Amino acid sequence: MTDRKEEVKGAAKVMKGYAKRLAGELAGRPDLVVEGEKEQTSALHEIRRARDAGSEGEL
Repeated sequence: MTDRKEEVKGAAKVMKGYAKRLAGELAGRPDLVVEGEKEQTSALHEIRRARDAGSEGEL
């Protein structure tokens, strides 16, 4: 079974990155857009690591 707590944390970080990216787009701040995209990417990797770690335990 995957570590759901880590997946939920990752999903929250994805949403935070999305909000930051959207705020940057609305405010005309490309630095916020880039920062939000980086946060989203990092969070997606975190979710994938949590899922991979969970699947290794099932073998």
